[in-house]
Amino acid sequence: MENAVSTGTTRSRLWRAISILLWLALLGLLGVLALPWVAPLPGLPAPVRAWCALVANFFPALTLAAFALALFGLILRRRRAMALAGLCLGMGGLPVLAALHGSPQLDPETQTLSVMTFNVWVGNDQTDRIVAYLRAKHPDIVFLEEVTELHKQAFAPLADLYPTQVTCHDSQARCETMILSRFPAHWVRSGFIEGAAPPTAIAALDLGGGRTLTAVAVHLAQPFPGRRHDPQREQALHFAAGLSGYAGPVLVGGDFNGGLWARNQSDVESIAGLTGEPGLHPSWPAIPIDGYRLPAWLRLPIDHILARGGPVVISAKTGPKLGSDHLPLLATVALTDAGR
Repeated sequence: MENAVSTGTTRSRLWRAISILLWLALLGLLGVLALPWVAPLPGLPAPVRAWCALVANFFPALTLAAFALALFGLILRRRRAMALAGLCLGMGGLPVLAALHGSPQLDPETQTLSVMTFNVWVGNDQTDRIVAYLRAKHPDIVFLEEVTELHKQAFAPLADLYPTQVTCHDSQARCETMILSRFPAHWVRSGFIEGAAPPTAIAALDLGGGRTLTAVAVHLAQPFPGRRHDPQREQALHFAAGLSGYAGPVLVGGDFNGGLWARNQSDVESIAGLTGEPGLHPSWPAIPIDGYRLPAWLRLPIDHILARGGPVVISAKTGPKLGSDHLPLLATVALTDAGR
């Protein structure tokens, strides 16, 4: 009899301890998820605001954690814990869902382009693999980031496939974006927009048949704060405002260092009138970080292809590992009549 009572007491304590751990996990998760929601509040120093907003990039993984805790609460029959887990699911999942959209329904006869964006990575010496991949896939327009002089020399022989090659690597330090295009260009520009970051490469492409397209390669700063400012926030707003100077169809590709639901990337979309690729396409990190290989489901979708004024991104997918910490993102872009 005493053994049965002792066993029951032990089980009761165990379940109580598990319940406490569940509540601690939920409250901690709620606190983390709340940070991006308080980032827009006035009065916060720019570095604090940047740290808070940074968390939004991890909403997909945090939402999965909330779902797992909700299931755990269901097993333990803890209704209040399940309700709190549901709140966490909404805080992390709804912004991501709101940023998602499906592929638009277009006339099957609509002309399309194949487009690719790829952060080559400054430490990538596997240029032969990248060149071979480009020759095999031969996308019509390629946006590249973190291009070094070594990379530029390796891509130069692709002139037979891409006669238009726009780079700002020679013109300014820390400017490392590039465009490869099989279409001729009316004009090209490279460097910073009005003297300020982010680095860009821009080309007014002649697609033929009376169609033109302004192609823009960009690389936003990482979302970490500076000592007294928020570099990515400043670059995102400056870049979005700079795009207003380009009329007509615009196609943007690059490393945005954030998901399209995050504050800075969402503002680029709304201010510049851009629409990104449908779905989620996690592209970073593609190599181990400090020796630890993250599972694919923890990768972040931080590389994007966006359009306005006629071009519409109708599908996208990530490509294979090519020696970079990013995966390439390939997209199909439809050229609607609105862009004529």
